[in-house]
Amino acid sequence: MTARRGLVTAGIAVVALVGAWVVTETAPSAHDWLDPIPVTATVGEEAVGRNLAATVHDVTAAETVIDTDGAEIETGGVWVVVDASARAVISERAVNLGGTRLVVDGVEYSPSDRVDRSSTFAGRPLSIGIDLRGALVFELPAVPDEAELRLGPGVSAGPVDLRGDSVLVVPIDLEGREPEASVTLPTPALESE
Repeated sequence: MTARRGLVTAGIAVVALVGAWVVTETAPSAHDWLDPIPVTATVGEEAVGRNLAATVHDVTAAETVIDTDGAEIETGGVWVVVDASARAVISERAVNLGGTRLVVDGVEYSPSDRVDRSSTFAGRPLSIGIDLRGALVFELPAVPDEAELRLGPGVSAGPVDLRGDSVLVVPIDLEGREPEASVTLPTPALESE
């Protein structure tokens, strides 16, 4: 009986050690706890995070963009123009797309400030239940084969702290697409649901 009790005790100890090992290997790291939670969608599909909902309708590459005042803005690289709509979900307080980035090969690009602000909606406030549709414009050295659009809220001073919050992620595929000569940017406009 003593040998059996010893085997049972040893078995329980082994199970406890294996359980502890599994927990250690599968638990998020300290860094993972702070990362924003990605909500992934494809072009044309709506992504909804904690306080931001957005749809990327189309993505175009262009050599020149024409803003709402008719000014032609050229670049030594290429413009990536994202046609998107977005709205706040639970609170309108300080919600805009100021934290949006286009990530190409690990490099983050912010929406360009070379384009007149009235032609884009990166810093415009968002409302609950009413989509704001417009362009997000990024200046890149060349047309990327693929990129990742990370739509995140911001405030007038820039991006907000997204630790533990959601960020909307849309993979962009531009492989083999030649840039258009020019793209005219629409004036951002409200769209009701």
